[in-house]
Amino acid sequence: MDWFRNTDWNEEIEARFFEKLRQARDKGQCLRIQGCTLARVHPTVALRLLQEYFKLGESNFALAQAYVDQAASYEALGEIDLAIQSYESAMERENEFPTSITRAYLELPELILKEERREHYHQALSVLEKYSNHPKFPIDRFQWHSM
Repeated sequence: MDWFRNTDWNEEIEARFFEKLRQARDKGQCLRIQGCTLARVHPTVALRLLQEYFKLGESNFALAQAYVDQAASYEALGEIDLAIQSYESAMERENEFPTSITRAYLELPELILKEERREHYHQALSVLEKYSNHPKFPIDRFQWHSM
C-alpha cells in the first residue's frame, strides 16, 4: 500500500506520513490522495491535508477533485452549506480547465436532494441540465436519470 493512502489516522501514521511527504517530489498529489482517502472517515484530518494542498497553488491539475474531496469531508461533518460551496468550486474549476472533470455535477444535485435543500432545487436542476451530456459510464447515467 502507498504511504499516502492510509485508511486510518493516528499520531504514528501522521508522523510517518509527514516524514515521507517531506521527501516526496509531488507533495500535492500525496496530500490530495490522502485527503480523499480520509474524507468520510476522518474528515477533519482530510480538511487539514486538503488545506495544505490548496496552499501549493492553483497550478495543480487535480484542483477540481480536491474541491470534491473537500465537499465529501464537509458533508461527513454535517456542514452541508460548505459542501455545496466546495462542489460549486469544483465545477468552476472544471469550467476553467475542461480536461479536469469530476463527479461534482452528480454529487452536488444528489446532496441537495438528499438534504432536502429546497432553496437549491433550481440549482440542482440547472446543473443536471447543463451536464446532461456528461454521463459516460452506466452508473453515472443511472445516477443522472435517477434525479
